[in-house]
Amino acid sequence: YKMGIITDVSQVGGYPEYKGTPYKDSDNDGMPDAYELKNGLNPKDASDAAKISKSGYSNIEVYLNSVVNVSTVKPN
Repeated sequence: YKMGIITDVSQVGGYPEYKGTPYKDSDNDGMPDAYELKNGLNPKDASDAAKISKSGYSNIEVYLNSVVNVSTVKPN
């Protein structure tokens, strides 16, 4: 392998071990059931993740952007 180019995860110590308990996601769409219920989505219908919200983004994009506090993002 070329110096500085990672070609296998084992070169950097492997994947970290996740020790938490994942949120329940009955339809496996990437959004937790509690989030879907709170936001008027169906936790048993995976197709709602791809539907476009009022903001113009898909529901999964809205969810993913909600998990990061905007004030903590500091671009270089």
